[in-house]
Amino acid sequence: MIEIIVFILVTVYLYISYKSLMYNYITVKAYFNKQSYFMIVSTAFIILGIILGIIFAVTQYKINQRYTAISIPLPAAFFEYENGKIIDYVNPLAFPIIVINFFIGVGSVQITESFCLLLLKRKFVKARA
Repeated sequence: MIEIIVFILVTVYLYISYKSLMYNYITVKAYFNKQSYFMIVSTAFIILGIILGIIFAVTQYKINQRYTAISIPLPAAFFEYENGKIIDYVNPLAFPIIVINFFIGVGSVQITESFCLLLLKRKFVKARA
């Protein structure tokens, strides 16, 4: 049940970040009339978001000497090292959690891009006034 709630929250988060990104992009584009500059910057942010999403999805980190977790910020699986054996504790919803972590990585970059465009828009609004 918690995975469904997290999935809904991530979906809303991505939708809001996309809408704010598009609003800021259209507003700033009206000031510049240089669409190619923003397409290059947006493409760079999208590539960075995909890279960060993949890193979030496949990161393996040690919790302590015995336990290792996979995927951040929501762990999808745990591995326990005991007497030279590896015991895995994989969540039944591991794949959806990995997908959610991927979208959290992509969304965090979109929020950063949206914030940068908002600051740029405010700078040019003040300059025109």
